[in-house]
Amino acid sequence: MRCKCKYFRDAAMAACLLVCSCSIKEDRTPCPCYLVLDLDPLIEAGDYRESLVSVSSDMLISQEKIELAPYEDIGYEVKVPRRTIRMSVAAGVQSASWHGDTLRCEENAEADALYAWSHAQVCDDDMVYLSPKLHKQYCLVGFNILGYDDGEYEYALRLRADCNALRLYDLKPVEGNYSATVRLSNSGSYSVRVPRQADNRLRLDILMPDRRGVYGDDDLVSTFDIGAEMAALGYDWTKEDLDDVVVTVDMVQANISVEIHEWNRSDIVVEL
Repeated sequence: MRCKCKYFRDAAMAACLLVCSCSIKEDRTPCPCYLVLDLDPLIEAGDYRESLVSVSSDMLISQEKIELAPYEDIGYEVKVPRRTIRMSVAAGVQSASWHGDTLRCEENAEADALYAWSHAQVCDDDMVYLSPKLHKQYCLVGFNILGYDDGEYEYALRLRADCNALRLYDLKPVEGNYSATVRLSNSGSYSVRVPRQADNRLRLDILMPDRRGVYGDDDLVSTFDIGAEMAALGYDWTKEDLDDVVVTVDMVQANISVEIHEWNRSDIVVEL
């Protein structure tokens, strides 16, 4: 990636000279700092057109969903006070909603394919330049169904977990009921995305089919404790980039097995 540090520094210093009335000899503590986030790697990856950017100190400074293209070569700039500033950049936000410092999954919907970055920075200079490096915030759970011929499996699969939100400024999971129906992809495989969790409390429900997609207690056929199998294999929900999982469900033997597919940066959709 080409270096644009000098360009950003010169642009920010010019803005400071125009807006700030402080002189070099004066105490510059009251003067603002210009925080510049280089979004070019995200733009050049070409996978996302929008990103959520949030900046705060002891109060919210800026939070908005932006079109990425206008910030190419110039960066995302925000004027901040000279103190510790918290910031976050999230890509892949589709159905999730944000409230304050929390990004929450839509109720009864699959989690977004979210990549995010958070950072706390002491902004005590005229300009601070940072290049966000986003990390994978979801686990893709794939399913192999045994005991049925192709096209004969008619039950519905639902995955439940105990966290349904993410704190933007430290990327920690937030407790809340997460429930999503496993989808059938175009390739004929079953999978569902699960947001970052606090621990391995994941359950797979086998449900009687319902065209409306609405399920009650009477529709439950059986439940498998996927989380216990993941814990036994050492699945780590604190990794910067979450690994994926493949679950084999044997309907004849009424048991499951789990494999962890270690994720590496070459698999990333957004390379930063």
